[in-house]
Amino acid sequence: LKLRTVDSVLTVWQKVQRNWCRLEPIFMLSDDIRSQLPEDSKRFEALDAEWKDLMLDASQLSNAVEICCAEGREE
Repeated sequence: LKLRTVDSVLTVWQKVQRNWCRLEPIFMLSDDIRSQLPEDSKRFEALDAEWKDLMLDASQLSNAVEICCAEGREE
């Protein structure tokens, strides 16, 4: 069960990271987009901070099962 959870969480994280890598320069580096889509930019900023916090937390642990099975990771 734990290995399935690890696989599931890592699969989701890979998808999120691919999308984040495409969207981050658009919403964080483009003043034009930020001015045209202020609400979307604010939402992305909040998600960006949450993603970076999650990745920082994950990088500080050396056990993949512990990282992926932490409470709330599958959400």
